[in-house]
Amino acid sequence: ALTNRIKLINATENDILKTIEIIKMNISTSIIKNKQFFIENSKNCYIVSGGFKEIIEPIVKSYGIKNNQIFANDLHLNKNGIIDGINDQNELSMDQGKVKIAKKINGNKIILGDGYTDYEIKKFNQAETFIQFTENINRKSLNNKADYIAKNFDEIIKYLENEI
Repeated sequence: ALTNRIKLINATENDILKTIEIIKMNISTSIIKNKQFFIENSKNCYIVSGGFKEIIEPIVKSYGIKNNQIFANDLHLNKNGIIDGINDQNELSMDQGKVKIAKKINGNKIILGDGYTDYEIKKFNQAETFIQFTENINRKSLNNKADYIAKNFDEIIKYLENEI
């Protein structure tokens, strides 16, 4: 279904670059404010997203997150530079993809997210804690599933300081 939707929009490499710039201008305020936290703790930060690595990687690079710490879908471009699909072998394009990826990451895991697929990582025992991040959107149906609800990243830092 995702491949079919991508083909409909007829996007190009240039559209990827425009998207990156738009997202960079709309990063959550508390994330920008706490950029140094990410830089100092980047070796312990992983991104597991249903988004696209080609878009995510250039955005989080300045936060110290390395390419091998980003797990996301991969776009496929044809010889004319038009996005014509995704890598359907990538586990994130499959059911419970985030759970499968989390299983491969060693150590105690705290999941920070705003959606059900983020919660599933804890639900299927691949994380100890699920923090629901509500700065941008509060999916109220997840509120009772979260171990902690954070309205911004400052609250997450305080939570981590108390837990670790």
